[in-house]
Amino acid sequence: MPRALVISNLHAPDVIGGYEMVASECMDALERNHGWQIACHGATSGRRHDYAWPERFTPDMTGYFPRGWAHHHELLRANRHLREHTPNVIARIGAEARAADVTLLFNPRRLSTLQWLPALAASKNVVAWVSDHWPSEYPDCDKLWLASQKEKLSYSPAVMWGAKRVRDYYGDRRPTPADLRHIRKAAFVSEFILKKNAPYFPNLEEAVVIRNGIDHALFPFAEMNPERWRTWGFCGRISADKGVALALDLFAHAAAYRPDLRFLLAGDMSTGHAAEIRKKIAGHPVLTRQVTILGRVPRERLATDFYHKVGVLLFTSLWDEPFALTVVEAMACGSLVVATATGGTPEIVNEETGVLLKDIFQAQSLKSTVEYIAKKQYDSYDEMRRHANKASLTVSIEAMAEKITSLAKPHS
Repeated sequence: MPRALVISNLHAPDVIGGYEMVASECMDALERNHGWQIACHGATSGRRHDYAWPERFTPDMTGYFPRGWAHHHELLRANRHLREHTPNVIARIGAEARAADVTLLFNPRRLSTLQWLPALAASKNVVAWVSDHWPSEYPDCDKLWLASQKEKLSYSPAVMWGAKRVRDYYGDRRPTPADLRHIRKAAFVSEFILKKNAPYFPNLEEAVVIRNGIDHALFPFAEMNPERWRTWGFCGRISADKGVALALDLFAHAAAYRPDLRFLLAGDMSTGHAAEIRKKIAGHPVLTRQVTILGRVPRERLATDFYHKVGVLLFTSLWDEPFALTVVEAMACGSLVVATATGGTPEIVNEETGVLLKDIFQAQSLKSTVEYIAKKQYDSYDEMRRHANKASLTVSIEAMAEKITSLAKPHS
């Protein structure tokens, strides 16, 4: 029975992005289907503290999870935790790394390098699982410091001080090639992420792509009908980099040709950007009349309450998506995916499985595309949707666990 130490910045349900949920579901599959014994260490700094964590998870590491400048007061508590607990954390995870058959790094971003780097030297078999922009962009807090330097004339001294506190708290460093020399095997969530991050591992001997998977029981395929085809939608984090405003603009243009279209917006509307989106909707006559805000939809109800009602999913992310779960979920459920060609998205959305928006800066081209779709009949994309569903079946939680098990086997 393989013994595994897992180091991860968060564990579901305390998630920032979908990859924490994927990581926990993958751990479930490793325990259930492959008999692994998993001890997972991570942090919950700045997050909810009332959850009954799984037995395998120990929230003893120090992490910083930025939710805006208003939460910088949490750095004082985090700094105290880092000073008081780092020696014990290093000793604990170091001992577990020596005893484990494999140490898995499930995206340690936002964890202090002072605590998890020593475990690499103690482990005899380290596998990195890279589902985001690390180590090329590590840690996340560095962006705050670099931005405050670049824009220092427009930021207040308090903001500059806050950014420096974040950087100091992380030990004022990011993982170096020397730090990562013990990692000889790594799984990347897409070819895009592999090309971006693999060069940072100096002794990498085996690199594979293991894409984010979904539980297909939660996302069954549903046939198209006229009512569903008249419904477009967006699902995801309500932030500027997710392109929510672009999705609404494209829908408004399409609705000019199909006044019977409606739009479902699913996502946490408590964010700062959500206030701007509400204002945008309220100030636009078409959007006010034809957009329904669902708010955050529980994952177990996403298929019934969102995807099975949406004929066209607008996935208009403006940043380099590593490999988007939303796209795979929509494809599994039978929605037509219209997606921007960023990051790893083109690796699953292509001319057979969906519609790619290849140049997000060409407004007329984007509008022409959605206008064309709006004018089509509900069964026009049936073959494409079936190809998409077939492609989605290749990325599952079970397939992820199987591939990670194979990758994690020690060299004979």
